[in-house]
Amino acid sequence: MDAHLPASGEVIMVGYSSGAIFAEALLSVLPKRFTGAILMRPEPLSPNFRFPGMPEIPILIVAGTHDERRRHDDAVVLNEQLVSAGAVVSLHVIDAGHGWARHNADLTLARSWLATIANI
Repeated sequence: MDAHLPASGEVIMVGYSSGAIFAEALLSVLPKRFTGAILMRPEPLSPNFRFPGMPEIPILIVAGTHDERRRHDDAVVLNEQLVSAGAVVSLHVIDAGHGWARHNADLTLARSWLATIANI
């Protein structure tokens, strides 16, 4: 997989649902290849998963309060796992189900977060 990533430059992963889980898996094996991640409606790889060290990698987690496909504490568990690995996590729980939130709330959060980390 590493051979398919750009040789240099900043790579921020964005994943929604299964894509967020795939992004977590990539972070677990190649944490130094990514400068950040946006994980929308994710769930932990496993309840007791331990990510390798990823010091200060910024990660945005966006969960829905009415998500019928995720357990109520999935985003919190994932947040704790990533923070334990050294990531700087912004966890947002919005008024949404598993699908896209009304009024482009997901997109608004992602844009705002990207602007914030661009200034770091």
